[in-house]
Amino acid sequence: MPASVAGPSQPRQEVGHVTFRPYSPGDETGITAVLHGAHAAGWQGAADHWLWKHARRPGFKPEEITVAYVDGDMAGCFHTATLPIRLEDGLEVPICIEGDFAVLPEYRGEGLPLPAHDLSSERLLAAGVILRGGFTSLELNDRFYHRQFGYIFAPTVSADFKKILGLGPLKEKVAELTERLLTPRARRALAGERLLVDLTIEQFPPAHLEITQDAIVLNAGSAPAAAAPLALRVPYPLLVSLRDGGAAFGRALLGYGLTGRFRIRGLWANAGRLSRIFLRWAKP
Repeated sequence: MPASVAGPSQPRQEVGHVTFRPYSPGDETGITAVLHGAHAAGWQGAADHWLWKHARRPGFKPEEITVAYVDGDMAGCFHTATLPIRLEDGLEVPICIEGDFAVLPEYRGEGLPLPAHDLSSERLLAAGVILRGGFTSLELNDRFYHRQFGYIFAPTVSADFKKILGLGPLKEKVAELTERLLTPRARRALAGERLLVDLTIEQFPPAHLEITQDAIVLNAGSAPAAAAPLALRVPYPLLVSLRDGGAAFGRALLGYGLTGRFRIRGLWANAGRLSRIFLRWAKP
């Protein structure tokens, strides 16, 4: 699998006959080929799926993906993501989560994992990240991760995770909010109304909300232009702040509003409808 190694503008490090460098746009085809070749049962997905999973996630940094070359051929790839972990109330620290650690069979035994791990450790320590972790079995940890890197196996409390980077999980969250937001007073205010709100959310496909007195529904695609929808631009971290309660969400909303990352359009076009809704809501 011939591929060009990083040019002068891309930081790279030589360890013996192996060259390591960070991800660069265009590497995804070679990386997915390595992933498919390294897994006996095949890796699930193609380049577009890899981009969605890694390069298009919020907070992605190219240096979190390391590719390894032997004699000009891509031989391995090492994926990490630095995320906050809450150890207890008031104590939140960054942790490096590792995954998709792959070396093509013909390059195993060349000593790729240890230098890749050590090089990333230098970067993480410089950034103040002192915890590293991942998800694996006890057998694989004893055979590989503990023996190679000294990792300690900690029984997981839960292995049920959802990536809220898609409309499916978000649609479920919106449905859960219906009963909380559509109080009898709100239903009275929305009687006979149908509000459409176009949503532009970082890293999400186009979507829109349909708000009536009966439900709040998230739909894929943009709202019909003829309906004169409101339009919201929402940064992804604002959605994440919802998990921390109303006060945290309010602070995040104010901050993103002041910087322009959270914006509302279409208020003038919907002024009459919004005024009617507000007056009915304010009525005792």
